[in-house]
Amino acid sequence: MKKISLITVLCLIVLVSCAKKNIFDGLVGNPRHLSPETLISESEDTVGCSYKWTFLDKPEASKVDVLKFQPNSTSFYVWFVPDVEGEYLVECSVIGPDDKEKEKFRFNCVISEDTTQTKEQIPEVSSLEEDREEEIPEDIPGPVYDEDEKENKVISKQPEPRKPVVVIPKKPNKSTKGKSIPKLKGKYTIQLSSWKEYSKAEKALAKLNHLDLDAYIQKAYFKESNETWYRVRSGSFDSFDEAKIEMKRLKRKLPKEEIWIDSVRKD
Repeated sequence: MKKISLITVLCLIVLVSCAKKNIFDGLVGNPRHLSPETLISESEDTVGCSYKWTFLDKPEASKVDVLKFQPNSTSFYVWFVPDVEGEYLVECSVIGPDDKEKEKFRFNCVISEDTTQTKEQIPEVSSLEEDREEEIPEDIPGPVYDEDEKENKVISKQPEPRKPVVVIPKKPNKSTKGKSIPKLKGKYTIQLSSWKEYSKAEKALAKLNHLDLDAYIQKAYFKESNETWYRVRSGSFDSFDEAKIEMKRLKRKLPKEEIWIDSVRKD
């Protein structure tokens, strides 16, 4: 009897250790950001690793799938927009440089209806590296991006209903995006934002002057998607730990930005 009980306890320990499960709340129609950053025990664990995100379970009426992860299902940071209320069970597998699975993390996202205000339809975007128009609080220093110029329109008392935005998801690339860009071994930098137009990257860089950063613009060409992006980055560090300390400092100053650590890349 004692032997059977011992085996049962060991099985439960194995099941619990196979995938760490964490509970997150959220609202329908609002992006739910996920990242294993705070769950990985050592910073070195992320060096040279790749990531695979998937839905293990979701509400029956939901139409989200792995193609809804932004920027894609192989990124370190991802987000998705839940379309109905309920529980979404998301799993992230960490793949080491030897292509073997190192660890799994599970995120139980409990999504509710947003009853605080009337929501407008949120158009989906195909990448986190699209123009952002999030409002930065006045008491936090940081860049404020200019909105595109819009024509002044007279709004009638009964405006015409808005046509729904239909976005056709792109097919995921078989190779990891950016894998073709050579990197400098042992050198790290911090990405602050990325733009398709160089002029917008210049504006974003100019609005960082008051932060006294070693910021610069780097051109990146992705062979996988035949796209060119202009990345606004800051600093060059000899270790991942140094870069992570600086990244945490920048996140406090720029809380709305998707700041992340990357190896220093060659142009």
